[in-house]
Amino acid sequence: MNYYEILEVRENASQEVIEMAYKALVRKYHPDVYREDEDFAHDITQQINEAHNVLSDPEARRNYDDALRAERSENGDNDENGENGGIKGEKSRFSTLLSGFGKSNIPVLALRIAVPLLCVVLLFSVYHLSKENSALSDEQYRLNTALKETKETVKSAAAKSGELEERNAALLKDLHFYYNSTCVVPTYSKRYHHYGCEFLNPDHAYILDVGNARRLGYSPCPECWDMDFEDFYAD
Repeated sequence: MNYYEILEVRENASQEVIEMAYKALVRKYHPDVYREDEDFAHDITQQINEAHNVLSDPEARRNYDDALRAERSENGDNDENGENGGIKGEKSRFSTLLSGFGKSNIPVLALRIAVPLLCVVLLFSVYHLSKENSALSDEQYRLNTALKETKETVKSAAAKSGELEERNAALLKDLHFYYNSTCVVPTYSKRYHHYGCEFLNPDHAYILDVGNARRLGYSPCPECWDMDFEDFYAD
């Protein structure tokens, strides 16, 4: 069996045809792929590689063709396409084995089973990721809403705090004025007090200007009038 018969091509086949045939046979009978007979796969793969190494080299191919013609001339076989050993002649037992092996439907069945399963897994993964993405979107929307509400609350609180500070400042100003300029005089008493003095009875009292109280002969309360503003209103 010659190299052309191993590659299952004609002796006048082009280099492109030889390369295509070589790649197809290697894929078919590679030991990692062809599992039915590992010894056969190993042997035929070696022969395929050997045939390809010679026929893919133009100079080596010419030498091989010359040797092949010389061998046929010695054997009296000059008809390459006849019935006595030509390319179109009867194939040998080894060629018959080549055509018979590798027709198992196992790889096809495996693909028919694996592809739908893979599609199911991919669809499930896409569905799962879609649900997770939807849940994340909802959570992000909830967090953004809560953040917006928090910002509005803080802004509102800041505004109210500003209003309270302004009111407190106004009240403090008024309190300073009353503390420094006015006093409270109880009925039937000759002392004047700051408003809030613990010795003052506010039910029977009236407010006077500090200067007028002094001119009228009133004297300051020794408990409250000697205290500073901050100390008097410290509590």
